[in-house]
Amino acid sequence: MFHVGSQNLSPERWREALATVAEVMERFDGRVDMIDIGGGIPANTREEKLTDTWPAIGATVIEAADQFRDDGRVRDVDESTAAR
Repeated sequence: MFHVGSQNLSPERWREALATVAEVMERFDGRVDMIDIGGGIPANTREEKLTDTWPAIGATVIEAADQFRDDGRVRDVDESTAAR
C-alpha cells in the first residue's frame, strides 16, 4: 500500500509511486493479488474544485494497472477500503 499525499493533484506523483512498486516487485520477483493505492485522490472542497484532475490520475493508474496485469504480477490495483 502507498499514499501519494492528501489531495494530490499531480498524475506524475501517481506514476512515480506505481513505478516504485514495479521496481520493488521486479527486484524481489514479486507477485501479489492486489496493489492498494491507498489514498490521496483529490476531493472537492467548498473553496476548490479538485476533481478536474481525476481523468488524468485515472488514466495514469489504469495504464500502470494494465501493465501489472499484462505482466502477470498483479491481479488488481484498487483504492483501500480499510478506512471505510
